[in-house]
Order: sequence, then structure tokens, then C-alpha cells
Amino acid sequence: MYQRVRIKAIVYKPENKEVMDGFVTHVIDRVGLIVNLGVVDGLLHVSQIYDDRFLFSRTEVRGEKTKYTVKVGDKVRVRIVSISKNQSFTIPPSGIKDLRGFRPWRIGLSMRTPGLGKEEWRVSEKGE
Repeated sequence: MYQRVRIKAIVYKPENKEVMDGFVTHVIDRVGLIVNLGVVDGLLHVSQIYDDRFLFSRTEVRGEKTKYTVKVGDKVRVRIVSISKNQSFTIPPSGIKDLRGFRPWRIGLSMRTPGLGKEEWRVSEKGE
């Protein structure tokens, strides 16, 4: 038996320690990367990219020792390491439609755990 349903909103709540795949959307000089996880964005601080010192350009970061690079558009596997709720979040009187672009969460990410990062990093770590 099937029911007809009408959906007004799909809700996602990020979970701490959740592993997700995302795409790098921005490089923030000497700070890190913004990673889009589908419905939310997270900050990948430079200290959480890899065990290396990173050099920044407008569209990529490059490891000094490893020469690993992460560019805008790259797919990466990350772990959520911190979540803080935006305290000023309220639904406006006009409703959900006015929330486009608003992020109710601040999410911190990491790629320093084995099995995370870019696909080619994970493959080379397995081969060592």
C-alpha cells in the first residue's frame, strides 16, 4: 500500500565523528579550506589537512614535504570533529524559503586520520 505525501523540507543534522565525502569550494589563505558536504559547508583548518606544512595559492594548497595538493573542486573524505550551533538561528516569519544560503551550523573538519583525504593519498598510504 502506498501513500501520497507532500514534503515541505528535508532536514539534516550533522553528527560529530561522522565521515563524509565532500568537494573543496574555497581556499582561505593561511586558514584552510571550505568543504561542501552537500547540504552544509565545513571548515578544514590547515592543521587538519595532513601532517605537513602547507603553502597556499588562490586555488590550492601544497604540502612542502609530501607535495600533496588540494585544489578547489577536489573530492575529499573528511571527518566532522566539531559542531557548534549558530545561536542567532531563528526561522523568519516569512518561513523556510528565506533561509537559502543561511547555515545554522558551524562545522570543523579533519583529514588527518588514516583513510581520509584525497583518494590518491589513501591509495598511496595503503601501498606503503
